[in-house]
Amino acid sequence: MSKIKVIHYIPGFNMGGIESRLVDWYREIDRNKIEFIVIKNNNIESEKLKEFVSLGGRFYNLPHLELKKIKIYLNKLKEILKKENPDIIHVHTISVAIFPLYIAKQLGIKTRILHSRTTSRKTDKNKFVKTILHFLAIKYATDYFACSIEAGLWAFGKKNINNVKVIKNGIYLEKFNFDETIRNKMRENLKIKNNIVIGSVSRLCEQKNILFLIDIFNEIYKINNNYKMILVGEGDLRKKIENKINLLKLSDAIKLVGAHSDVWNYYMAFDIFLGTSSFEGFGTTAIEAQATGLPSVLSTGFPETVEVTDFVKRLALEDDTKIWAREILNMKRRNRSKEDTKKIDDAGFSAKSVAKELERFYYEHAKEKDN
Repeated sequence: MSKIKVIHYIPGFNMGGIESRLVDWYREIDRNKIEFIVIKNNNIESEKLKEFVSLGGRFYNLPHLELKKIKIYLNKLKEILKKENPDIIHVHTISVAIFPLYIAKQLGIKTRILHSRTTSRKTDKNKFVKTILHFLAIKYATDYFACSIEAGLWAFGKKNINNVKVIKNGIYLEKFNFDETIRNKMRENLKIKNNIVIGSVSRLCEQKNILFLIDIFNEIYKINNNYKMILVGEGDLRKKIENKINLLKLSDAIKLVGAHSDVWNYYMAFDIFLGTSSFEGFGTTAIEAQATGLPSVLSTGFPETVEVTDFVKRLALEDDTKIWAREILNMKRRNRSKEDTKKIDDAGFSAKSVAKELERFYYEHAKEKDN
């Protein structure tokens, strides 16, 4: 059997969750048997993309999808799919999935995966049009994937839920093993050695609800100024967030440290993890936090699936910031150990095992094509 060719259609290739999972999978699958080719809707060439290419991956850039240039876009997409003639197309964006899936069906690509990674389109523009395109896309997919049951229900509905394959957002567990030495070094470098540290890891965007998170911290700081906050991540709202921090006179208490590829080291430095997302298809950061043994306070925008351990508390976004603050102030810090990582492993969130599961799926479905 020749090498299996899988095309992944994704929005972009920066430092987000989709591209991180994609590179994780490609690191771990048998690249002598399976080849990944990416079609992406931008020209950004990030460090993550460079790593993908170093593993032998290939990619094509498509222009941003615009209505007035849709014919050019579709012709280019068709040209790429015809040239590569993949065994499988794996589409990671719901809103415009109809285009690659429809063309793939026209060209006789038998396995057409639609992968849901969200539970809402609250922050989308042109919601009405995207909703119509969403439901049309379902008809052209042969296989339904989701990062959680909740994401599967949102994308494919109750009538299809039994046909949804949940592909967990696996992480490299060995990197998240709690290490006291790393913790002490990070806290010294960040000048938070003697503080109680609340941490959050996310894109600085509307979905992640960071302004609400800062309001919560403001309530905590009024009661106990020994608390500090570390925000790991970048995004469009950075300036707005900085302005709010300055307005509340919290610039000495909150550090924005930007995006980091060694994010596990920051989890070591935290005492409590805080996530206030409006919605999440899954919420990998909650799993990463638990893998390092961090007590975590999360919004109900995170699905119940993320509650793997007994040191997670979920609160409604409708709750007053004082309620959130009180919960965090009352949260007991705990002794962290490598046993915490084992709990996450036992729950099936290992990047290596998820990649092998996908490898089996691709292999079996490519065999079906040959038969």
